[in-house]
Amino acid sequence: MAGHIFKFLGYIFILKNILIKNLHEPFKKIASGFQYFNTVFQFAPVGLSIIRISDNQFLEINHCFTNYLGLLGEDVIGKTPLEVGFNATDWTKILDYAKNNKPHSGATSLGNLEISLEREGSGIAAISAETIQLGHEECILMSLTDIKELKSLHTEMVRLDRLNLVGQMAAGIAHEIRNPMTTVRGYLQLMGEKTQDMGQKSTLHFMIEELDRANTIIKEFLTLAKSHKPNYQIFNLNTLLQNLHPLIEADSFTQNKQIRFTPGDIPDIEISPKDITQMVLNICRNGLEAMSEGGCLTIQTYKKNHTVVLAIKDEGHGIPKELLEKLGTPFFTTKESGTGLGLSICYKIAKSHNARIDVLSSPEGTQFLISFPLQSILISSD
Repeated sequence: MAGHIFKFLGYIFILKNILIKNLHEPFKKIASGFQYFNTVFQFAPVGLSIIRISDNQFLEINHCFTNYLGLLGEDVIGKTPLEVGFNATDWTKILDYAKNNKPHSGATSLGNLEISLEREGSGIAAISAETIQLGHEECILMSLTDIKELKSLHTEMVRLDRLNLVGQMAAGIAHEIRNPMTTVRGYLQLMGEKTQDMGQKSTLHFMIEELDRANTIIKEFLTLAKSHKPNYQIFNLNTLLQNLHPLIEADSFTQNKQIRFTPGDIPDIEISPKDITQMVLNICRNGLEAMSEGGCLTIQTYKKNHTVVLAIKDEGHGIPKELLEKLGTPFFTTKESGTGLGLSICYKIAKSHNARIDVLSSPEGTQFLISFPLQSILISSD
């Protein structure tokens, strides 16, 4: 009798193992599939998020998305896009798309909507969205790609194309214009020396000044056109700025303004002193002109990561945000008597040094940050 019982229990045990195995395998595959999906979702090279349409809350968000937002995942899940910095106009466009295109409708997905979050430090991103069905919930699958660097490169390419065009124009006409201008200036000087009429002398002097101003513009044209090989040297920016300090201070004194120079502990770098001198003078003079009487121009140097930074800050009224990206474009100027070529030359000099110019501006003033790499500069004839 006991033998039959043990045999029966044995059959039960075998049957239990068969049932457990048959039931466990599907669940194991489901768990494995979810793990694969979660890994792909979390480590995708673009930002991904899932938003429930009924209450606009984030259900899931991956690492790239949180990095762009500058928040932790737990600070985003359960929040709406507006609560984490999305612009109301941008989010309305995404919602309008979702409401007009049901899941699996075959409608074209929303692609490459350019947004900028209302959060300090956030860049520019391209948003794409697709409506999806998760269980009984209608959701938005949204991808985000940070395009700040791409936009910056595009702006730089457009600016360089314009510089190239100006260079070609300058090389073609500058010399032909300067020759007759020199002749005219010489005759005006001669007439000024011979005449005794003070009114006529004043007029002739004014004409010579205008010719000199035109000649200065042509010189700037030629500077953009020339592809000279800079004379690079191992040099310290502080030494260069100390040599320039009396000249900049004299300019500020005549305008009843001040200069503050704060040199930091920086290593020597490879620069062309002549070119950097021109760049510093251009930016400093722009800064002085931007300020009212009593304003102070601050010049600083410091080391940051793998760069040496030259910072020049004025106390002017700032540059409007929509004009910042146009800085360095030939002929673009905010000054009534400016040519718009001075900053173009500065950007060209920075490029030849593998340096980067960043501009920060507010109603309290504008700051130019020129970052020079510490590694050796590859000298080329380009």
